[in-house]
Amino acid sequence: MLRIACAALIVPLLAVPAWAEDAVDRIARTGEVRLALRGDAPPFSSVMPSGEVQGYSVDLCQAVVAELAIALNRAVTPKVVPVTGANRLDTIANGEADLLCEATTYTLSRRERMEFSLITFVTGVVLAVRRDSPLALGFEHELPRRVGVLRGSTAEASLREGLAANPGRSTMVPFDSHESAIDAILSNTIDGYAADREIVLAQMFARGAGDLIAISNQVLSYEPYALALPPGERRLRLIADRALASLYRTGAIRDILNKWFGERAWNDPTVRLVFRLQSIPE
Repeated sequence: MLRIACAALIVPLLAVPAWAEDAVDRIARTGEVRLALRGDAPPFSSVMPSGEVQGYSVDLCQAVVAELAIALNRAVTPKVVPVTGANRLDTIANGEADLLCEATTYTLSRRERMEFSLITFVTGVVLAVRRDSPLALGFEHELPRRVGVLRGSTAEASLREGLAANPGRSTMVPFDSHESAIDAILSNTIDGYAADREIVLAQMFARGAGDLIAISNQVLSYEPYALALPPGERRLRLIADRALASLYRTGAIRDILNKWFGERAWNDPTVRLVFRLQSIPE
């Protein structure tokens, strides 16, 4: 009977699937973490003429890399995976990179496809128009006739939903980059551009168009940012959250904010509250 019982145990033991390597295991083995970086979303992520990638989200990802090195007790080298506004989410959802370091809005529908860290920033979608447009004084009920959006962004999704619910004279015009949309405003190809406030401001001043473009005081949507990770990578998400929570608890996040936004961001009580609520203890 003992022999039969032991033989019966062999089948389920053999049927156990092989151990699957997760991102943390792979990083521990190779010493390399893949950072998906986008070059056209300053001040969150941009590429310098020298080829160096920099920005607020990039600095946060560097903090995660440092935390990985501590957790794994080995050197960890970041490998840049270039992405665009169009392919960034698929790159993470397909596991082609470990962290998405740019201006990524955290939504529940996106969380069906990937993991998200603690919230890293809060902003809102505003409308950018030419300063000589009547809409520079504000808009009450109707958007401009031709409204630009970044293809694949939450602004595009929100605007598409709003136009479907309230059909009117407005038409949505998708763009593949913020730069091309700002150029379209300046050339009167579109009447307005709906995008996240900090990105619009950065694009305006990068082009010296601060006197030519105005942004609305009305906020069209709430945009909480976070670092995105591949689906199922719970251990990597915990390491990312540990790095971010430490920045929030110690107040080191203020220096990073001031570096990229000046005192304006830290003086925003909503931004400070977000960090305070996420100062999670060890």
